[in-house]
Amino acid sequence: MPRPPRVHFPGALYHVITRGNRGQAIFRSDRDRRHLLASLDKVWQQNRFRLYAFVLMTNHLHLLIEVERSPLAKIMQSLLYRHSSYFNRTHKTRGHLFQGRYRAILCDRDTYLLELVRYLHLNPVRAGLVPRLDDYAWSSHPAYLGRERWPFLRTESILGQFGEQRRVARARYRKFLEEAAGQGPRPDLYAVVDGRFLGEESFVIDARRHQRVDGETRPAIHISLEDLLSEVVQHCGIRSAPIHGSEKRRELVLARRIVALLAVEMGGYTQRQVASFLRCNPASVSAGMQELKAILGRDMVLARQVDGLKEKLRRDRRSKKRSG
Repeated sequence: MPRPPRVHFPGALYHVITRGNRGQAIFRSDRDRRHLLASLDKVWQQNRFRLYAFVLMTNHLHLLIEVERSPLAKIMQSLLYRHSSYFNRTHKTRGHLFQGRYRAILCDRDTYLLELVRYLHLNPVRAGLVPRLDDYAWSSHPAYLGRERWPFLRTESILGQFGEQRRVARARYRKFLEEAAGQGPRPDLYAVVDGRFLGEESFVIDARRHQRVDGETRPAIHISLEDLLSEVVQHCGIRSAPIHGSEKRRELVLARRIVALLAVEMGGYTQRQVASFLRCNPASVSAGMQELKAILGRDMVLARQVDGLKEKLRRDRRSKKRSG
């Protein structure tokens, strides 16, 4: 029976699990783990995605990843190839390091994002690798406490749900994890539909609409460019027009770049369509989007603002579908 097509659209959230072939260790030392994280950083630089959580166990790893333009298959192929090549070279081994195809579960972020972050971070304690959560260095948990920082990891969206002040948010996040530390495994987080989807029936139906057809994907949200522009202007607090055109004021340039990024990555518009709408050159749209992505990797305040806007667009879309 042929495998069902991968579901891909910008903004898709996956829980990825990949295991060692026949249960073998994929990490024999801390050096191996450091190499995996270095590879993850290189793949992120080439493909840009949002990683909300990870945990490196002995014979498997978990990633909680939101894709943008690059499909998950491309990201994982690069990551696993890098690590298996390094592993075989370093440990003088041959053959397949990983067990067949990695597992990728498309998840309903509204229902499961926080639960999955908690689940991944509690894995080492539940597996008996360490007695206390803070004793394990090889997950994204230390970054949520401010003890580590990886460029490819995005903690702002999660911590922002626990409070605006970083210190308060981290304390509440820690309490959130501790509340479930004594609980057993969570089979409900693997109770997938069709082997691929974690969510209610409405989420599954909607996700299936994004299956690849002749290499194309459907947009993640349905919104006009005019409405998208209005959302960006309101969200960024811009009080003066015009956004269209080539005026170089910093706030207008930034707003145009955010509109372009969201239109292409979430709305399914082409850069040429966005350029026509904004009355600018398609080349400037492309360059502006790349510049904005680079800025978002450095400016956590702006990244949080853009993340908040994305979340609002998704919530509004869900509300309209339910009311319709």
